[in-house]
Amino acid sequence: VFKPIKNSVINAVLEMSHTLNSVDCEIKDDDVIPEHISEPDSAEIPDEDFIPQEDEQPRGQRKYYARWSDEYKEARVLIWSEDSDYTQAYELLKPEADDGNVLAIYELAKMYARGFLGEDNKDIAKKYYRTALAGFIEVEQTADKLKPFFQYRIGAMYNYGQGTEQSYTEAFKWFQSSAAAGNPYAMFALGNLYNYGKGVEKDVIKAFDWYRQAAEKNNP
Repeated sequence: VFKPIKNSVINAVLEMSHTLNSVDCEIKDDDVIPEHISEPDSAEIPDEDFIPQEDEQPRGQRKYYARWSDEYKEARVLIWSEDSDYTQAYELLKPEADDGNVLAIYELAKMYARGFLGEDNKDIAKKYYRTALAGFIEVEQTADKLKPFFQYRIGAMYNYGQGTEQSYTEAFKWFQSSAAAGNPYAMFALGNLYNYGKGVEKDVIKAFDWYRQAAEKNNP
């Protein structure tokens, strides 16, 4: 009797998590919250609100770069819209990922991890996550206006153990740098780390302060 009820609840949660448009990096109790819904699926960061497009990272002499290309943006729409087309999204992202666009690499990692490209691709997801983390670390070093965004993204990957061993301590360092530079999502993530005592000593006063700063920057 319990099993079908449990399955119904899980299916309902999965359906809800697919349509949520909430904020990245909400730290939950890993024993209670399934890993696959610990990070919202859709629109983690509204590019037009928080990412200065004129500061996109060209390749130069580096192996990786970041470009919010038309193909990348179209692929995201195909992935997260109600009329999802994962095959078409993959075809748009794969050439860019092969060329070194770290944003496309990370998006492919998420698609594989969530089973959008087949259920038995966890190893491929891990490979793409490792590559994405290396790419974000490389482009962060020479980024200008985008540096806080890349710092936040690196922190989030350490926070969730994407492409690396999970490390709240390492996540805290990256979130702290990003939040200090004004990234509202890093502020929220930093508030979570203080609130739950992950990677830093629990301090609800500091948690409240970071939540307040994130709210003042219109982080929903």
